[in-house]
Amino acid sequence: MSQSSASSIAPSSSASRGPGRSPLFPRPSVRPTGATTPTGPTSPTTTATATATSAVRLERPTSSSFTEYFIVLTALVALLLAVDAFFVSEQEQPKALAITQHALRSGLSQCAAVELDANTCTRAPRSNPRVAANPPPPLLVKHATLWDGSGARHPDVDIAAAFGVILKVAPGLTPADVSRLAKEHAASQGIHWAAEDAVLVWDADHRVVSPGIVDMHSHVGTQSVPGFDAEQDTNESQGGPLMPQLQIIDAFNPLDPAIATILSGGVTTSLVIPGSGPLMGGEGIAIKMASANASSNSVHDFLLNKGMNPKKRQKQGVDDDPHLGLADDGKEWRWIKMACGENPKGHDWGDLPSSRLGSGWMFRKRLEEARSLLRRQVHFYSHQSAIESRISKDLKQDSLVALLRGNVKLQVHCYQVNDIDMMLRNKEEFGFEIAAFHHATEAHLLGEQTGCRQISLSQLFADHSLYKREAYKHSVLAGQILHKAGVQVAYKSDHPVTNAQNLIYEAQKAVHYGLDEEVAFKAVTSVPADLIGAGHRIGRIAEGYDADIVIWDRPPLQLGAHPSPCLLDSYTVSNISRIFASETSNAETDKLVVEKGIISCIGNKCESKGFVFDLKQGVIIPGLIAASVPIGLQEIGQEQGTWDGVGGTADAVGGFVYAKDGLRVGGESKLQEYAWKSGVLTAVSVPKGSGLVVGVSTAFRTGAQLYRDAIVVPDVGLHINLGDNAKESYAPSISVQFAKLRSLLTSPPPNSPFAQVVAGKLPLIAIVHDPNDISKLINMTSAFQPALKLVVAGATGAWAQVLLQPPRCQPYSWEQRWCKALLPGVKVAVSVKEADQVRSLWIEAGWATVGDSNGGKVDVVDAVGAVTWRVADAFFPSLSLGASGASGSGLGRLVVGSRASFVGLNGGPVGFGHHVQILGDGVEVTTLPKQD
Repeated sequence: MSQSSASSIAPSSSASRGPGRSPLFPRPSVRPTGATTPTGPTSPTTTATATATSAVRLERPTSSSFTEYFIVLTALVALLLAVDAFFVSEQEQPKALAITQHALRSGLSQCAAVELDANTCTRAPRSNPRVAANPPPPLLVKHATLWDGSGARHPDVDIAAAFGVILKVAPGLTPADVSRLAKEHAASQGIHWAAEDAVLVWDADHRVVSPGIVDMHSHVGTQSVPGFDAEQDTNESQGGPLMPQLQIIDAFNPLDPAIATILSGGVTTSLVIPGSGPLMGGEGIAIKMASANASSNSVHDFLLNKGMNPKKRQKQGVDDDPHLGLADDGKEWRWIKMACGENPKGHDWGDLPSSRLGSGWMFRKRLEEARSLLRRQVHFYSHQSAIESRISKDLKQDSLVALLRGNVKLQVHCYQVNDIDMMLRNKEEFGFEIAAFHHATEAHLLGEQTGCRQISLSQLFADHSLYKREAYKHSVLAGQILHKAGVQVAYKSDHPVTNAQNLIYEAQKAVHYGLDEEVAFKAVTSVPADLIGAGHRIGRIAEGYDADIVIWDRPPLQLGAHPSPCLLDSYTVSNISRIFASETSNAETDKLVVEKGIISCIGNKCESKGFVFDLKQGVIIPGLIAASVPIGLQEIGQEQGTWDGVGGTADAVGGFVYAKDGLRVGGESKLQEYAWKSGVLTAVSVPKGSGLVVGVSTAFRTGAQLYRDAIVVPDVGLHINLGDNAKESYAPSISVQFAKLRSLLTSPPPNSPFAQVVAGKLPLIAIVHDPNDISKLINMTSAFQPALKLVVAGATGAWAQVLLQPPRCQPYSWEQRWCKALLPGVKVAVSVKEADQVRSLWIEAGWATVGDSNGGKVDVVDAVGAVTWRVADAFFPSLSLGASGASGSGLGRLVVGSRASFVGLNGGPVGFGHHVQILGDGVEVTTLPKQD
């Protein structure tokens, strides 16, 4: 090789490298090809080779290159350390501008709440969170034939309850046992209890006692009855078919009259859910049908979950998992309503769905949105050390996220097998649970799928069908078929589709068609309780369960079975300062004892029996009697639709006008409530009429809710009018009125009540005011005495033995110009003129003790008599036989051996500030009634 060739491939010096050139990347050396000019002689062979080929060689590092390598390597190490430190610092402290500390704490607290909710165990609570703050008296139910709700029956057992919780179920329990159990329970739960409360004893007399009925599908409070368009709040028809975010609690009306009606049928718990218009209708609420604090009229007092504290833990472990904490109140479940089939696809939403295809897609689309949100939340929970943003939240998705977390008992309205299948596919795809399919009329056609796929088809009608295509394949044998397939079967009301008061009727019909009795009864008690997540506290009678106790008038699966009123076998009113028993008996005494509705003892030496009510030095008077008022025949004075109507004289003379035929009781009548709660236990109701002859009155119990329990005296007396107000075509003048009356008494028409008046079987009750007319009436009727019994009513100018009505008269008319205040020694009875003043009857009687400017003053005994025994003597002469009370009617007097009818007040009894504490009406007792 020539010298020139050798020099062309020698390494270049550092000065010859371009700027920034690193020795880590060797520079290729290229032998020129034809572009190089030789500087010396060259052989042909050498020249040819140089021209035709090129050579690439790597330069070898020199000693200066090692220094450069070392510097670069050190820089790389420093860079890597800086990057590592940066990421470590980012993990240790979130960026200040990404999320606040408050937002971080809020998010982490939600993490903790989710973990807590997931680990909550439902066990029988040892306290009832709804009543712990204001417990009723301890209760002992004796001699019960117990149907416990789990399928077992126990003859002749006793049930002890206190603080809203069943404490023990065993034979032979005594009131002393109940008191001891209540004290122990209060001590174990940290409940402050004075322990002076007497034990309330109910004798079931071997009747069936059961847990309260549970209705798992109701719209009570959202479709109030009577029905008004303004109170139809079950479905939201605007906003699209997917509205799981709606909450039925926002629509529930706690004043719905149906609540009390349903409770009277033994239904103590209802799941109130939205309707089936949308695919996803919103969240429901579980309620107790009796508010723990009805005076508040708040929906929150009806909630089954009222007072619950799911974060409360007991220290002891749980049998199946000692590491799992125990929530004392159980899990605070939520309930969502979804719907398939005809209802949602039949609504004009302006978009999907209009078919089952659209319905299925809409379900999956919305569930996937919720699952996506759930994944983001889970990421937040699992990456707390690297949080840079707030926790993902969306109110529209909150309910569905809770469903996917397992915190919701899902209720699905589905009829057909294809709809049920669709929802089961969604369940498997998205991983949620379905508590129950509602209606499910074709579920029995699924065959083995029902059992193997764990379908809880709980909500059936026993025989309601053919009201729509989806219900066409219903079978009355469905309950049996599903039960044999391993499905939990329950029956529902869908109130007001069927009246929830009669939910037990669904179970009765199922038994009629062949379902086992125990299965049918569980289908309205423990099964629905389990399916709403409350089977640890309702639906059964056992220790630790809520004291929702029903006593039936006959076995509950028999036709016509209905809960019996909660009646006391015996009770005692103690610590009484004085009893105004009659005009001759008003001494100081201590006790009044009632057994089976009859007064058995009055006096200081009486032995207390049954439930003891401490009157705290109050007074006892007989039950008040409101005479000649239209209670039960009229509710609202100016609304004729609430009246019985107005009879004419011709009808009355012919014997066609009897108040007993027009009487209506119950129905939450305010007039009856006014009377009852103020101590007016009996009313003499008079037909409406303004002519000479009005009709025959009737006496009834104002506290009665059923007509069969109401009537005390069917026919009390024949009422007539005399005076200016009685002028009519039959008797257009006062003189004609007296002439007609004389004729009717002398020659009574056939079947006329005047025949009974002349025979002394009915008193003649004349409403007359002018003393001249009163004198003429007394003279006329004297010819028919002593058989004829005359009662002068109105009588504002009588100053004689009459029914003064109104008691504080004013000269509203010419013939009332004689009115005077009560005078000493004048034996009168008192009543109010306007029906809505009936609750002031006692106050009106009290006016008699203070007199007025016209003089006169009577004592308290006379005031009591004016609204009790004197009314009884005038209107019920055949029943009220003077102070002896020999008839035993209990009307107007308190006599041993007579029916109990009394009022206990906390003082007085005359004057303001003295309130009713206890009402005794035969076997029925009401304590602390409150007027509204």
